[in-house]
Amino acid sequence: MAKIVSVCTSDSKGTRKSPVESGVFEQGVGLVGDAHAGGDRIREVSLLAVESINKMNSQDFTFNPGDFAENLTTSDINLVSLPVGTRLQVGRDVILEVTQIGKKCHSGCAIFKEVGKCVMPKEGVFAAVIRGGEVKPGDEITLPRSENELISLQEQLRKLEKQFAETQKRLDAHSDFRNALIWMSQDINKIRSQIEKLEKQADKS
Repeated sequence: MAKIVSVCTSDSKGTRKSPVESGVFEQGVGLVGDAHAGGDRIREVSLLAVESINKMNSQDFTFNPGDFAENLTTSDINLVSLPVGTRLQVGRDVILEVTQIGKKCHSGCAIFKEVGKCVMPKEGVFAAVIRGGEVKPGDEITLPRSENELISLQEQLRKLEKQFAETQKRLDAHSDFRNALIWMSQDINKIRSQIEKLEKQADKS
């Protein structure tokens, strides 16, 4: 089960954040009281998987939730695989929308200064608050059913498009290849249509 490991905040930017018992998230603000609150709409809330922290720690470091300046430390969810636009329900009330995957690590980053590397540029995820509320450690992270279906369809589309491109390279006088392209093209169009329908539903919600 995907869940929140830690809610973290800090008084100033470019520093490690400290875990708190709970945090209030507001639309257009982010984590209330955090140094980054009310700033960049695209990066209102930062998320990082505890698995990414553990990966750093396997290289003889000792990092804890909040050390990479993330607001929310998560577990059991592959954050970087989520397409931009994916909505996450956190706890009972909060809904976040993924707005950016990774970022350029600025020169003032406390972790980069200390060890010369940081996981946030590639594995940090940023989100905007769509619906506010309180978040605390242990809260479950879920994807609305339509989001799960959308991600599954997008993955199917990527695989089919790759297969289509590979089959095109093999196209010759063989009718088998031509028939395969026709069937794949039809499947691709069907999936694209389903994706468009789900995206329109998400926009309305």
